Amino acid sequence: MPPIISAQGLSKKYGAAPLFQNISFTVSQGDRIGVIGPNGSGKSTLLEMLMGRVKLDSGDVAIRKGTRLSYVAQISEFAASVTIRMVIENALERAAVHGGERASRFAETLGRAGFGDLEAEAATLSGGWRKRLAIAEALVQAPDILLLDEPSLGLAPIMVREILRIIASLRELGVSILLVEQNARAALETADYGYVLEMGEITHQGPAAALAHDPRVVTTYLGGSA
Repeated sequence: MPPIISAQGLSKKYGAAPLFQNISFTVSQGDRIGVIGPNGSGKSTLLEMLMGRVKLDSGDVAIRKGTRLSYVAQISEFAASVTIRMVIENALERAAVHGGERASRFAETLGRAGFGDLEAEAATLSGGWRKRLAIAEALVQAPDILLLDEPSLGLAPIMVREILRIIASLRELGVSILLVEQNARAALETADYGYVLEMGEITHQGPAAALAHDPRVVTTYLGGSA
């Protein structure tokens, strides 16, 4: 089976300066990929390019035919007066899911995310619960791959752990993950394979557990010493 995503030689400029250049990677079924790097290294732009929201300067992205992608942005905002139930129902409608499958997906997704009061207004939720809702909104559409942009951004440590728990639980559903994070520890604890994006280039890559013990990654991103 071909990879879900195959990206070759991706390059993008920010003004006259290269944001990143000649980036290549693949994501296969069931993969959990983490991309770490400093702020401004192009991690978020990489996801936006995969979603077709930012145009490539050069390179090629091949997405397997029939693949369903869902994207969770850095900031999770919802319109006033929209309830949790409405967010999920609207996502199901966009995905054209009806009948018994609709009810099943609704219940399974909300249970996984841990929601109780479905009539609560989404805009009044804390940042962590809005992030949970954004993930649930993406998951209820049954994606083949979930693209996550800095899911730990601005969250308290206890909520970061809960978000990572939800992401880790997706393995049993067969959902592939492409996660970009400035929080390297969170990314490497969640991913199976990782890339380090610095100065517009992939400087390190390998199994996440190996990267978590790489002296340079430890010193630069994990707050330890080699």
